[in-house]
Amino acid sequence: MSAGTGEAANVVGLYALGLVVVGVGGVLVPLVPGSTRSSTEGVPANRTDVAEQVTGSEPADGSGTDDDPTSQATFELYEDRGGEWRWRLRHRNGNIIADSGEGYSSRSTARNAVDGVKRNAATADVSTD
Repeated sequence: MSAGTGEAANVVGLYALGLVVVGVGGVLVPLVPGSTRSSTEGVPANRTDVAEQVTGSEPADGSGTDDDPTSQATFELYEDRGGEWRWRLRHRNGNIIADSGEGYSSRSTARNAVDGVKRNAATADVSTD
């Protein structure tokens, strides 16, 4: 095995771990008692990069739980300074739990990425390599 293959396996493992963290966070965060601040409280008023909060629609496979009133996190889609679209998962206390880590060419592709995370994260395996 070459060094490049081992490094690629580490990157894939780290990516999978990130997806698991997002999935577990989506399940556990609603169970944690906390403040009742809104997701935008504490965000400077001059912030204009948040373009859309992704709520109220289910992934294509119907497995979504967006209508769950106990959810304490919201996916946000925004256009970065470079003109690319990104997503972030923000807890209602204002903390960013996860982000896309890459830019997308359009809002719709970023939204598709959010739907993919929502579909896959809860059932992703945890790699300890």
